[in-house]
Amino acid sequence: SFPNGVKKSVGGVGPWTSVNTGLPLNGSNYFVQSVGSDGAYLYAGTESGIYRSTSGTDTWSSINGSLTANNQVYANKFFVSGSNLLAVFTGTILQGGGIWRSSTFGNSWLIGHSGMGSNAQVNHLTQVGGTLYASTSVGIYTSTDNAQNWNVLPSVNYATYSLAAIADRLVIVSTFGIRYSTDNGLSWM
Repeated sequence: SFPNGVKKSVGGVGPWTSVNTGLPLNGSNYFVQSVGSDGAYLYAGTESGIYRSTSGTDTWSSINGSLTANNQVYANKFFVSGSNLLAVFTGTILQGGGIWRSSTFGNSWLIGHSGMGSNAQVNHLTQVGGTLYASTSVGIYTSTDNAQNWNVLPSVNYATYSLAAIADRLVIVSTFGIRYSTDNGLSWM
């Protein structure tokens, strides 16, 4: 509930109550940009870093470590791939953005954007079978090793903002509109 922090509801039907204990307060605002889960914990991406909460509790603890965190570079989305939690940060890789991965529930973070150019800004991730796809400001990248290494998908060298898998199709939202592929991104319609 930006800029009011995180709210929860038992059963999802209300009432909604604030659960911001431990989150950074800036004036009277909690600048929480995203919330995600890996099944064991909840994660909040804030302009002050990543915070973790045990599911079902109302308190948060910083697990950001040395990751960049400010009002331009912050964890904007969370994804789970295999045993890794992936945090997608706004901003270019050069600015500290990109993908960061953790196999320790956020206790330590490793680079998850190896192979991507420093000018790339990651917008979204999706997984199809054993392949991760990343939509970025400069095209699409693929990884078959849980975000340890990425390879450029040569058929898309333009900005892509989001992507999804639907049946046998990979769908992207790009500079050139919505496109889809039925051959894992080799060609687009």
